Amino acid sequence: MSPNIKNSPFHAVPAAHIAHVAQHATKHHRNKHHKIHRRAPKIRYTGFVVEGRVSTFGYLTGDSEGQTADGGNTTRPCIAIRNDSTLDHWFEVTIDGHHAKLLQCDWGPSESTGRSIDVTGMGDEALGFSPGAFPTESYGVAKEIA
Repeated sequence: MSPNIKNSPFHAVPAAHIAHVAQHATKHHRNKHHKIHRRAPKIRYTGFVVEGRVSTFGYLTGDSEGQTADGGNTTRPCIAIRNDSTLDHWFEVTIDGHHAKLLQCDWGPSESTGRSIDVTGMGDEALGFSPGAFPTESYGVAKEIA
């Protein structure tokens, strides 16, 4: 080695190591100082929408646990609407500014109630409502997810 390098505080470093360190430092700098914005996947809808007054039923609502039209029970977060062809399909449900992705597990509510969407007690929680605080009779929208 030349005398200048020998007396220097620096030592010879292979070029491959320098490239690796530079790549790591750039990646670290980018992740630390620049937020990486990832877009949420865009939800695609089928175009089938149910809207109107809402109510709640089943487990956690004071009703007893019951069986649903899909063979399950009301201990799950799901909804009931009056359409057989969408049973076991997913819906984006919005009630009073609260949103949740819920499965249609049942048929209802009865047309005589004037309501369009029934939400199970566990569905109430998925929407962010505490048990007993569901806004019965408010307006809700359920959009079928493709």
